[in-house]
Amino acid sequence: MLRFVITFLLLNLFIISHLQANTDDQSIILADGPIDINLQGALQWLKADHNSFSLGQLQLSKTPQFENLDLSPVVENKDTYWLRFHVINPFNNSLPLALTLSDNTVNIEGAYRLTGNKWSRIEGFEKEHRLAGHTAMVLNFQDNTDQWIYLRISSNQTSKLEPKLQDLANYTQSQGFLQQLLGAMIALMGFISLLHLIALRFHHHIRHYLSIYLASVVCFYGLSHLPLNHWPAWLDNICNLTLWAMACGLALSSFDTNWYQTRLKSNYSILVILVLSLMTLILINLTYTSILVAALIPCIFALVRARVVSMQLFLSALTLLAFISWQLCYLFWPDKIPAPDVLSKIFATSLCVFLASMSMIQPYFQRQSQRTIPSHSNKNSEFLSHLSHELRSPMNGVLGMSELLNETPLSNTQRDYVDTIQMAGQDILRMTDRISDYAKITSGRLQLEENQVDLVQLVEDVMQRFQYGANQKGIELVLNLSPDIQDFIVIDERRLQTLIDYLLENALHHTEHGEVELRITWDAQNNGQNLLFAIRDTGNGMRKEVLKNLFINMDKNESTKDNFQLGGLGLELTKRLVKLMGGEMYVDSTPGLGSTFSFSLPYRLATQDMESQSHVHLLQGLSMLIVDDNSTLRKVIQRYAKSWGLQADCTYSGKEALAMLRSQSNLKSPYDIILIDQNMPIMDGFQLATRIKEDKEINQGILKIMLTGLGISNKHKDVLSSGIHQVINKPVSARVLQQTLAQHIQRKNVFKLGKK
Repeated sequence: MLRFVITFLLLNLFIISHLQANTDDQSIILADGPIDINLQGALQWLKADHNSFSLGQLQLSKTPQFENLDLSPVVENKDTYWLRFHVINPFNNSLPLALTLSDNTVNIEGAYRLTGNKWSRIEGFEKEHRLAGHTAMVLNFQDNTDQWIYLRISSNQTSKLEPKLQDLANYTQSQGFLQQLLGAMIALMGFISLLHLIALRFHHHIRHYLSIYLASVVCFYGLSHLPLNHWPAWLDNICNLTLWAMACGLALSSFDTNWYQTRLKSNYSILVILVLSLMTLILINLTYTSILVAALIPCIFALVRARVVSMQLFLSALTLLAFISWQLCYLFWPDKIPAPDVLSKIFATSLCVFLASMSMIQPYFQRQSQRTIPSHSNKNSEFLSHLSHELRSPMNGVLGMSELLNETPLSNTQRDYVDTIQMAGQDILRMTDRISDYAKITSGRLQLEENQVDLVQLVEDVMQRFQYGANQKGIELVLNLSPDIQDFIVIDERRLQTLIDYLLENALHHTEHGEVELRITWDAQNNGQNLLFAIRDTGNGMRKEVLKNLFINMDKNESTKDNFQLGGLGLELTKRLVKLMGGEMYVDSTPGLGSTFSFSLPYRLATQDMESQSHVHLLQGLSMLIVDDNSTLRKVIQRYAKSWGLQADCTYSGKEALAMLRSQSNLKSPYDIILIDQNMPIMDGFQLATRIKEDKEINQGILKIMLTGLGISNKHKDVLSSGIHQVINKPVSARVLQQTLAQHIQRKNVFKLGKK
């Protein structure tokens, strides 16, 4: 009996100890699918150093004192640690996973795998492998394995451990946004450097060199954070000096112009440079904490002196000082202060350089714009010409890279960011062209370039760029093109596009409700030898006195507060460009009703036959109903229809349209085509199309075309469900509308012949 009791107690002790061992061993069992595991509860660590606990001693030790990670584990500077975790892969295929440890740089001095009682080195890693906040260690877990992963790590600075195990797809996706930000930061630094290089050609000042120096330091810092493998150790040491180098640059920028003029060529400036260079060489071998403490001295010096020089420079020094202080607080109290991640580093360094650059560029451009001495006008024009030319190269690079980026797999949010970059880049290029034209006109060097132009396509492209802004303000954009105007003409395409851009931008800017119409007709005052372009808006208009002064100021090349400013260039520039192209400009305005800016231009017909085959004969004899709440658009489309031989009726509401459709069906003369505006009050276009589809009294063979300004596609769910055959984006052109109607009618006729 006593033997049985002793045996029972020993058995219980064995079971309890076994359960406790299993409890301490928090194994990771891999799953089939996306993997994103926080190793905070599964990773164990052991503090060691090269002398007291090597790999051989770890293998011989039967009970290594590994401990579970606490909530905020901190790796101390220059200390060595062992990390381990237990992974079970129950599947028949190997799983490659990405292991990240910290936002700061961590050195992997050794990576080992323990399977059963067999140790092996993880291949693919040198004696020392560096993991930064943007890089990961790829581990390949073989099929049907039960193994321990041992890592020997150290850190160049005090850092929090935030270990995470992810599959490669999740890791790549999580790093995509960071890579885009790094690319944007490098592009911004390149643009700032280019801007100051251009300014140096006309304004030789040491602070331009210092701005280029600051941009180069941050650009190099961004390059070092790109996800490239095997960065050398010396590059990490140089990157640790980034904040010190920026602080020195700001300190040198905080001196006023008189100091540079009196001391720059003296031995005093050379002594300052030598002292800073020697201090930099000394700091390379010090800890990161020492570097940050040293960086505080020039940063505080710049903060004290910069306010006298420029407020932007003061804010730049304040930003850098705040970021250095945050870094120091984190290094001293890592368990209480949040870690500065890569995003905060990108934001702080970029903002610092941007503000420092603006402290020099903004006053310089202000001085240039305030110069009114005639002898300097040619120099200003030459500077603007060079500036616009130099800006095109980096902007073409930005647009080209954004187009390539758009072709890569992106999320919806990232694709929206890329589209925004492309739209903003196109706006900058258009503004650059305006600056170039202004410089050439004022210096008398503008040369016209005649080429064959698809007039309809050009006008459609221009209006499409303003469609989004018009939709935001609830304004209707109307294109009114005379049907007998030739599509292909010979004219200066870029300048014509610029003129229409100017006037449409002006009309949208001064219109809060209603419509903006672009009308292209023959110029009756020139016996039809010129084309007349008229942009009419429904804004507040101008009084007669203002209109009279407007023309006087245009003739004198002066601007007043009442003058319409087109893209910052002025209305007189538009008139001068029209005059250089051999045309005339007119302005008509009524207070409370709006304004019309018109210009006539000579042109020649294209000699090459570029026109497409017309199908207007397919539309003759058909009937069409136009449903739109905009009266101008109804009149324009009705005139198009009559020129094609169509019988066209109009209405402004969906309710009246249903009544007219039923009436014509009862009279045995149903409508063949209906044009429906999407955005109408009371009953919108989708609701009207659905009612037509459900009403048996209406001809179900009617062709339903929707006009929209919201950029929806033919595959939109509401388009398909309501039975709409085609969607045409506003502004509506005669050619696109005619071709669309003819194609559907031709397809319908072929279908009828096939059934017979």
